[in-house]
Amino acid sequence: MKRAALGLVALSGCFIGAEDVPPPIDAPGPQGRYEAAVAFDTARGRMVMYGGVNEVGVQTATWVFADGRWSQLLGPGPGAREGAAMAYDVARDRVVLFGGDVLDPSAPCDATWELAGDQWSRVDAPGPSCRRGHAMTYDGEARRVVLFGGFAEQGCDEGACQETWAYDGAWTRLHRPP
Repeated sequence: MKRAALGLVALSGCFIGAEDVPPPIDAPGPQGRYEAAVAFDTARGRMVMYGGVNEVGVQTATWVFADGRWSQLLGPGPGAREGAAMAYDVARDRVVLFGGDVLDPSAPCDATWELAGDQWSRVDAPGPSCRRGHAMTYDGEARRVVLFGGFAEQGCDEGACQETWAYDGAWTRLHRPP
């Protein structure tokens, strides 16, 4: 993917960016959004943001914030989604995105995506059911990404999920309440 440099911006408030169409090259960065997925890529020293929603609709762009400026990664990604979660996998040097509400029926909501450098790819890794609003983080001791909770319209007893999953290139359920 190529990057389009988009200038300086300060993060403030609860909205942290959104766009339907990439802004002009001199734009300061993404427009306001909520329910975006965010992770910090420690190898590249940048915050990565994907998806989210605003008054324009559900967003599809990948934005990075590094060295005091925003830039947009150009190229295909996980599709329009809100409420997904991301974490940076230190051991595998990639950002992992899972779930969220999707608008495109050909883009499954239970898909796992990885951002390696500046390229997104979908991973065929059976795992958690569709969900939104879940949390993901990296467990440095176990060298894997951990996912907990979320809200599901199907699975997880159709409500708040209490499952805990781990991801290291493949999903493993760590805990499911009785």
